[in-house]
Amino acid sequence: MLASRPGNVFPGGGNNLSGRNIMSVRSISVSLVALATGALTAVPAGADEIVLKSGTALIRTQSLTHTFLQISEEISKEAKGRLRINYLGGPEVTPPGKAGDALKRGVLDLLHGPASYYNGVIPETDALLVAERSAEELRANGGWALIEKLWAEKLNARILGWYEIGFQAAKDAPQLDLYNLYVTRKPAMDPATGISLKGFKMRTTATYRALLNALGATPVAMKASEIYTGLQRGVVQGFGFPGVSISALGLTGVVKYRIDPGFYKGNNLVLANLDKWKALPKDLRDLIEKRFHEGELRSRIYVAADARKEEAALVKGGMQIVTLEGKGAEAYRKLAYDLIWRRLEKRAPANAKALAAKFRK
Repeated sequence: MLASRPGNVFPGGGNNLSGRNIMSVRSISVSLVALATGALTAVPAGADEIVLKSGTALIRTQSLTHTFLQISEEISKEAKGRLRINYLGGPEVTPPGKAGDALKRGVLDLLHGPASYYNGVIPETDALLVAERSAEELRANGGWALIEKLWAEKLNARILGWYEIGFQAAKDAPQLDLYNLYVTRKPAMDPATGISLKGFKMRTTATYRALLNALGATPVAMKASEIYTGLQRGVVQGFGFPGVSISALGLTGVVKYRIDPGFYKGNNLVLANLDKWKALPKDLRDLIEKRFHEGELRSRIYVAADARKEEAALVKGGMQIVTLEGKGAEAYRKLAYDLIWRRLEKRAPANAKALAAKFRK
């Protein structure tokens, strides 16, 4: 069943946010030089101060980076001159697709960003998108140990935290999915998939491509910064996106419908270069790990609050929330999740079964 209504803002009923209870650079060599130069031109460290070079795969003003940057500053203060986290920048410093390699090689010591950017190196990142268990549950059932081993082997990285997994209104509230589809015209209902996007051209990334294909859409690759122009010119009629930072792209009043329920978890991870991590004194490792671990909950609550504001702004600008209900909603979410698991089974057959046992319910 398909329903459409103006969105009401957290809390409330339905399957929208309320109903959930919520650049370019010329070459990588230039980027790496920029990173190194940033480290050399930063405020000089004291004789015994350890400086960790950090970066984000998303721009610093994106709400998904907020908690990581905030906690980095707090750790530097708590270390009291023994350690400082020096933020070098985001995509303007190194392309997002190269950030994982920069961490692996030690050009960066700390990295925050979507695991999807290095999915070609670690196809098992897909398990994070379709996780049905929280980070806390995975630490208890062995799932976390499994991905830690994979990240250490394939990216020379230590995982310090899983951030912006989804929206969470409060500590004991459920963790809810991060992504939705946004369109400029109302889609048709399809009993097999929830909705049909036949005749729609949709801006896509690797995260959404399989789902959009299955819904009958024509995927179109473009940068997030090009979505506004693409919609205005009719190059695309929609896109997939997290429930935050959409109005910052100038899309208020342009987006006409959001499809609910949401789907997929966020896969932003806080990572440390493993060699650098092992070289740190134990008490500093303990401090860093403790604070970034605590930041997981903060990040979920922060993006939930930001999403409430985002929803209100988009609804005020004329967006309606189309809610799939009953079997339609079940079919839609099942399709989204099953497609990613199938992809994982194909690309990482040696680990897919073990990951499914830990990440699925």
